[in-house]
Amino acid sequence: MPSVKIPITGPAYSNIDGQTLDERSIEVRNLYINEADYSEKRAGLLEWIDLGTNRSVDALYWWDAQNSMLAVSAGRVWKITDRTGTKVELTASEKLLVGQRVSIADNGATVALANGGKILTSTTTAGAAAYLTDADAPTVVTHVAFIDQYLIANVVGSGSFQISEVGDLTTWRAIDIFTAESNPDVIKAIETGLGEIVFFGTKSIEFWANDGVTPFSRINQATIERGIISPGTIDFAEDRWICMDEFRAVIEIRGRTPVNVSQPVDAIIQSMLQVDTAIGQIYRTDGHLLYVLTFPQDRRTLVYNMRKQDWTEWDYLDLDAGIRQRFRGNAYAYARKWNLHLVGDHSNGKIYTSSKAIYNDDGNPIGCRRRTGFVSHGTFQEKECRNVWFRVKQSVATAGVPNPQMMVRYRNSNGAWGPERWLNVGPAGDDGNLVRLNQLGQYRTRQWEVAFTDDTPFVLADAEEEVEVLES
Repeated sequence: MPSVKIPITGPAYSNIDGQTLDERSIEVRNLYINEADYSEKRAGLLEWIDLGTNRSVDALYWWDAQNSMLAVSAGRVWKITDRTGTKVELTASEKLLVGQRVSIADNGATVALANGGKILTSTTTAGAAAYLTDADAPTVVTHVAFIDQYLIANVVGSGSFQISEVGDLTTWRAIDIFTAESNPDVIKAIETGLGEIVFFGTKSIEFWANDGVTPFSRINQATIERGIISPGTIDFAEDRWICMDEFRAVIEIRGRTPVNVSQPVDAIIQSMLQVDTAIGQIYRTDGHLLYVLTFPQDRRTLVYNMRKQDWTEWDYLDLDAGIRQRFRGNAYAYARKWNLHLVGDHSNGKIYTSSKAIYNDDGNPIGCRRRTGFVSHGTFQEKECRNVWFRVKQSVATAGVPNPQMMVRYRNSNGAWGPERWLNVGPAGDDGNLVRLNQLGQYRTRQWEVAFTDDTPFVLADAEEEVEVLES
């Protein structure tokens, strides 16, 4: 048999027992699949500012009219005014709830925030945040949204929502309350996009618009008979919504059609102990739309590349505990004016910059790993592996990592893993971006694993094996 490709490129498929996979990888960790189907190390994290709360960062929000970033942690709100991280706290005695996801919306002049209590607002002129004082304003709100000069808020625990006076979010009337009515259920989230209001309920998703009279009404034949399980999983990009539905499937809503995109990881999601607190947010980084879906109680993070339509897994190497934890991110926002991708931590009050030019997680190594299925090359006959070539990005040596290396190991027919073999992928390599292993024994099926933890870039392009099929 001539040299043949090892199926070590493209997406992983984790929904099937790895022992039965052949042409697909079973695991891709801390990597994303780029346009050429190569596995590329994900962006790292570097501390930008510390809010000093030692609690989760529950929201990051770019306020365009102010060219500022809002950050929420421990119920407190900060406005960050430049790319060096200069910040001022907007909250005093009036704060948000502690440790709850925050919904934020602005109409340019005013920003509104809610996460289960009263609505907190701040203006471009006054700055300081304060609760709405109108006696008819809702007081138990998890979601706010602006559309056509109205502020809209849900009434927690019901299928109803309230609207402010047009052009005046400080004034509310008790009669201005509406019900999402096509399939009455509890509104768990309110979002706006494409000039519509979207109500995400426990059993349905409704689309409303300004009819100029009432002033809002449901769009006919625009209801989706699917609910959501966690309001924290909703996001919007490129004219489509993405969220986790009531059946634990991740769906993209394309037009009015829900499409299940989580088939490759459905088994993983179904095995989670708790999903109603899941957090899903789109990271717009390096030309990719990456839907980062975290399950806090299960301490796992799955990542969906919306353009490539494939899944990987991200984690954080906890060196003290010696285990892999969920990815550090709890909130994300892009600061347009400063061209910074910012990630809020899930527990320590820190905000990081995220970039492919950062090769670790605030000092901790990023453990990249890729595992194939059990490769047979189309026959279960005994085979002899003469040599294997891996094509990788030639890494850049640093003072801390003078000789970047990747680890390769394999096992045959679900047996024990063989010894780790370390290959140079930096300037010390003999063959530029090609590295080789020789005389690797015989097998019927073989699973390969490639890993990389050095503090440098890493791209695994493909692999090729010279193999001879033996006579039976």
